[in-house]
Amino acid sequence: MTPNSPKQYKNFPILDFPVYEFNIRAKGIEDEIWDFTRKKFIKLTPEEWVRQHALHFLTKTLHYSAGMVKTEWGHKYNSVQKRTDILVYGKDFQPFILCECKAYNVPINRAVMEQAVVYNKTVGADYLYITNGKVHLCLFLNKELGRYEPVNELPMNE
Repeated sequence: MTPNSPKQYKNFPILDFPVYEFNIRAKGIEDEIWDFTRKKFIKLTPEEWVRQHALHFLTKTLHYSAGMVKTEWGHKYNSVQKRTDILVYGKDFQPFILCECKAYNVPINRAVMEQAVVYNKTVGADYLYITNGKVHLCLFLNKELGRYEPVNELPMNE
């Protein structure tokens, strides 16, 4: 099944990602999508639709190993439990890309950017990738200057 081929999958829009194969099944009145990183079916919500596209993009297009990817990784910030959508580790086993996914109808605005930055204060990834499937924002953390700088794209894993 290729739900983001020129046809859309049910009410989910075509997203600005390459076309990927998804394993989607009906469970009662809801649909579920296979998450290959968590090795289980997950309820197919608008945010999950974007998250699964981002996971495929990171692993299939940018060639990061699925074994180096954590999905819905929990961490604490100021004693409050937080959860990152996707965390990609680099070859040195240090956080490399923190990916924040929003549903396709949620705008990528300052509040969303600040949420990702707050999460990254604990994580310390080199890159932030913020997406709603239609808008993609890539930021590089310049640790020497202590600020995020926009970049055109994420680096490929070589």
